[in-house]
Amino acid sequence: ELIETDAEDKIRRCFNFFEDMALSESEDIGEVLDFTILEDFISRGKTFLDKCKSFMGQRTLEDCKAVEEWFIIEE
Repeated sequence: ELIETDAEDKIRRCFNFFEDMALSESEDIGEVLDFTILEDFISRGKTFLDKCKSFMGQRTLEDCKAVEEWFIIEE
């Protein structure tokens, strides 16, 4: 819901947290990011995902691309 607002500072803080998750050494944390957060973003459609991508860090973008490939294959 936050991504649909103009609260850019809050959005950036969330996506910085997602980047920290992507960089975590914990496989469990990475799986939560990939299969809970990023998969949800992807399922909401291209327009929503593109807006999200504009806030993502490098590693989150890499993870998102990998999940997108899986999501398309599995759909």
